[in-house]
Amino acid sequence: RNDGPQSHLSKSGTPTMGGALILSSIGISTLLWADLSNRYVWVVLLVTFLFGAIGWVDDYRKVIEKNSRGLPSRWKYFWQSVFGLCAAIFLYTNAPSATETTLIVPML
Repeated sequence: RNDGPQSHLSKSGTPTMGGALILSSIGISTLLWADLSNRYVWVVLLVTFLFGAIGWVDDYRKVIEKNSRGLPSRWKYFWQSVFGLCAAIFLYTNAPSATETTLIVPML
């Protein structure tokens, strides 16, 4: 395709489903070397894989369903917002101490 913003033309050689390799690398290295008793590790890992699922749906629609547009941007942003908000709500409601949910602004 020659239409679209010039900045998108640099993505022309990006392999479809390349995110699967990145996600598997993140998942394996996290499971091997991260502190799995830390809930933040699990929340970040889950949100990362959920964002990867959004990318998978986008690529699926492009490759299998032959829809050149993939998943519309508004739906990508919607699901990213939902997943991020769910993670934030989970972390806020399950904070073991009040200091984890307190905003501290230095020098005020």
